[in-house]
Amino acid sequence: KISKLATNKRLKKLINENKKLRKTLKESKDQVEKNRRGIADNKRTQRRYKEQCSSAEKVQNLTNQINELKENFLSLESKYRVILNLLNSTLGGQNSSVTGLTSNITSSP
Repeated sequence: KISKLATNKRLKKLINENKKLRKTLKESKDQVEKNRRGIADNKRTQRRYKEQCSSAEKVQNLTNQINELKENFLSLESKYRVILNLLNSTLGGQNSSVTGLTSNITSSP
């Protein structure tokens, strides 16, 4: 009887330990799944961030190119104004086509 009682106690202890281990295993599996989803979310976030950075770089590059073109245009515009003023002064302002051309360039945006 004593050995049967000890065996039953040991069996109950093993059954309870088994339940605890199964619960721990399920919690571990759930945590692994949660971590896997978290990693996938992080990868998606990283891709979006890289895409946004890439887009921001492209916008910045285009803005720089636009500013450079504006500077070049303004430089050319001022050179043309000087040349046209020289032409006007050389011709004494009597050539109406040169005068008209000067006013067209100086009034353009």
